[in-house]
Amino acid sequence: MSSLDNDKMVEDTALNAILYLILGIVGGFSTFSSGTLFGIVGEKISVRLRIAVFTNILRQDSSFFDNELHSIGKLTTRLATDAQNIKAAIDQRLAELLQGIVSLCAGIIVAFSFSWKMACIGVIICTIFVILQTSLSHYLKIQGQKDAKIAEKAASLASESIENIRTVQYLTMQSKIYKSYCFSSQEPHKRAIIRGFWQALSYALSNSFVQSNFAISYLFGLWLVRNSWSEPYIVFQVIEALNMASFTALAAASFLSEYVRARISANLTFHIKNQIPLIDNLSEAGNLPEQTIKGNIYLKDVCFVYPMFRQHSILRKFSMFATFGQTIALVGPSGCGKSTVIKLLERFYDVTDGVLVNFFFFFFFIEK
Repeated sequence: MSSLDNDKMVEDTALNAILYLILGIVGGFSTFSSGTLFGIVGEKISVRLRIAVFTNILRQDSSFFDNELHSIGKLTTRLATDAQNIKAAIDQRLAELLQGIVSLCAGIIVAFSFSWKMACIGVIICTIFVILQTSLSHYLKIQGQKDAKIAEKAASLASESIENIRTVQYLTMQSKIYKSYCFSSQEPHKRAIIRGFWQALSYALSNSFVQSNFAISYLFGLWLVRNSWSEPYIVFQVIEALNMASFTALAAASFLSEYVRARISANLTFHIKNQIPLIDNLSEAGNLPEQTIKGNIYLKDVCFVYPMFRQHSILRKFSMFATFGQTIALVGPSGCGKSTVIKLLERFYDVTDGVLVNFFFFFFFIEK
């Protein structure tokens, strides 16, 4: 349209219109395809992660559930929210993120092909913006990890109180649990408000980037034109190439908060998924007994402490011998270790020291 020849201008305009139409059709098809495919992938990953995490939870031994970080409420919260957060960063959002990266690279290449001077100032502005956004995202990630741990307390309290609602009603503790839940929710609420301020700052930078980039780039371009180092047409082409690329990149940048949340959830999910138990309840390793296990039980100088309470010794040099068919009564006050002996025989735990032997050496059998 900058040509003075009307016929050439009409011809070029028609060609550009056809090219834009082709680009629109290709872009619409690719967006539909990418959204559909990434949506399917995200859903499948979400299901697989939930199954993998739940399976690994079932593999754990009793010491895993003794840890207060692995209470019923916290584990169910992880299963319910983490896989969903990861899926949210893999569906259409990931497609738009990849589209933004490709558009940004293409815009930079086009800009440098017209004028490296103008392209440099645009790239510098983009680099400053990326550094600021990356710093904010890293800060939000760290805060999000801390907030997730703090919020687990309130979620665990709500889950366990509802699960044991009959006991709560019998003891008339509704008011106390309500106050405890409100108190536990105060800290996550305050931290969420602070995190919202930084997220708002991140969005503000994203929305003001285009206008700021226009202003600085045109001022620099005007200086180049006044010194006869460039032409208005070249300045316009470079600025438009970079800004058209930045529009898509900024749209993708709006999903940074979901990406940060997904990374936090992925760290927590894979931490649980990769937990290796000392006693694997789903292991296929070991031997199968050829007959029903019937034998003598022999405990000699057995010492035992619970893994999460190592400062309290439960059994100290405990010895016992029982033959097949013999009935033995374990007598003692509460907390002396009667139920602990049964747990050791059923191999919920391994002894800390001493010898515990079944006639068939059940340590070598498949756990399940």
